[in-house]
Amino acid sequence: MTVESIIDIELWDKAQWEAVMFMESRPPIIALAYKNPEVGKQIFLGLRRLTGKIDSKNQIRVSVIKGVDSRYPHTYAILIGSELKADGREHDHLITSVSRINRMNATSSANIDRFLQSYRDVGEAIILPGSMKARAVSPESIDQHGIVIKSIHVRNAWEIGLDEPDTVAIEEGATPVIPEGVDRALILAKLQKIRERRAKMASRKP
Repeated sequence: MTVESIIDIELWDKAQWEAVMFMESRPPIIALAYKNPEVGKQIFLGLRRLTGKIDSKNQIRVSVIKGVDSRYPHTYAILIGSELKADGREHDHLITSVSRINRMNATSSANIDRFLQSYRDVGEAIILPGSMKARAVSPESIDQHGIVIKSIHVRNAWEIGLDEPDTVAIEEGATPVIPEGVDRALILAKLQKIRERRAKMASRKP
């Protein structure tokens, strides 16, 4: 098994990612708000050394998972991790990755919808570190820490497959929004398999 990840676990633990902020500009901005923003800046300096100012190779995976909890239909999750690509390894070679997730308990989809529409219009976005205290980012921060990303995965939670990296968005005790006309029993069975597989993998950890 190979573990591949752009996530520096120690730094992310210290930074304490607590929220996401969307800012209107061209391209639009997605700021990851950390309780310890100085450590957040260290995270992005490390990412910039990997990707440069423009993530032209799509090494950073950003996913927006909608409908993660039917009790709160506007709640969504943001996932940050590595974009895993097939590279000629053996078919049975297991690759796993570390990602970070933040659940946004929104009461409306207006902010995320506006951001995603702007991203689609422009074809790119800027991701950078931020702080809930500052509530804004400076041009200097954009220049020093921002990374232009060309790909954002937008998913509905009920559509996530068994072997996809976005399965971490499937939480215990939460049933995703399942639209009418979709086989509810089939989706719930798939979600149960995802949870069982995750529990089995967790039990193998030392």
